Amino acid sequence: GFTVSGGSLNSFTNNTAEFNKGDGFNLSNTDDNTLTNNTASSNSENGFRLDNTVNTTLQGNEAEDNEGSGFLVQDSTDVNLTDNTATGNDGSGFELLNVTDSLLTGNTATENEECGYCLDNTTGTELNDNTASDNKGSGICVTNSTDNTINDNTVFNNTMQGIYVSNSSQNTFSDNTVTDNGENGMLFTNSSDDNTITGNILQNNTHSGITLENSSGNDLNDNIASGNLEDGFTVSGGSLNSFTNNTAEFNEGDGFNLSNTDGNTLTNNTASSNSENGFRLDNTTNTTLKENEAEDNDGPGFLVQDSNNATLIDNTATGNDGPGFEIDNSDKISLSGNEAEDNDGPGFLVQDSNNATFTNNTATGNDGSGFELLNVTDSLLTGNTATENE
Repeated sequence: GFTVSGGSLNSFTNNTAEFNKGDGFNLSNTDDNTLTNNTASSNSENGFRLDNTVNTTLQGNEAEDNEGSGFLVQDSTDVNLTDNTATGNDGSGFELLNVTDSLLTGNTATENEECGYCLDNTTGTELNDNTASDNKGSGICVTNSTDNTINDNTVFNNTMQGIYVSNSSQNTFSDNTVTDNGENGMLFTNSSDDNTITGNILQNNTHSGITLENSSGNDLNDNIASGNLEDGFTVSGGSLNSFTNNTAEFNEGDGFNLSNTDGNTLTNNTASSNSENGFRLDNTTNTTLKENEAEDNDGPGFLVQDSNNATLIDNTATGNDGPGFEIDNSDKISLSGNEAEDNDGPGFLVQDSNNATFTNNTATGNDGSGFELLNVTDSLLTGNTATENE
């Protein structure tokens, strides 16, 4: 429809490109251009395409029903996309390939055949206050990318993940609202390491609220996972992830489920009213749980199984439908200063395990023994209190 090759300082306003055999708007090897309130629809390739551009602004444009992506930006820097809309395109709504130092804010991507927003091999870019809904792929995809900020976005009702992150590290994901997506609210996979994940709301997603899969060194704090059809938070593989001040409630699986993973730390998190366990460790090593709360879950408050070298300090389990703390088939588990109260089972149950250490724990009002040890060897109990248990 419209082609710019070379040159600079061109302005496009209120133009329409439709039913063209190529792109609606194609800008390449050009700088300092502005596109405002244009429409690209039903073109055989992309709605808007930027290739090797610098300092381009696109504001208030619409890309609809194109056979490629709504907005394709590649090999470009300092691109500003503000208040644009991509609807019903056969590719992604917004696709950024090898882009640096750019901004997407106030945009809407809906009903596209692939992702709402796709960032691949992109650095130094911010997605702020955008909406991704009803896309056939994931709402936001970040692959092979570093040092980007994804914040204050609304992501809902996408067919796959709400936010999908693969082989991407040192990014920040903050204050996003991610609901009603067909798979996980957020999935970090394929060595997506050292990301900061903070203040997000993950609700009513078909799988877990947040899943870390073979990813390490991520910092998760102040997130809320509620009403998801699997776990609130899932970790499978990877190591050295940190969870602080997160809440998992009313999920159909566990509040926090860690398996086949090493060296993780959970501090001051809350798991309540989940349909399985509050906190579950399965085949883990060197895990620390400190000052966490498990309340009114349909299984044990804390379940540790097939694990080694777990340390539980100053945690509280109240009103759960199983034991407050259950240790199964595990070795070198240390429990210190924990409280189990009013659980529908023993306060502390240890079975088929070795080298457990209990120090200054309290069991009160549980529907079983305060402390019950079955087939346990080489264990030590010091300074513990059991009161008014059945």
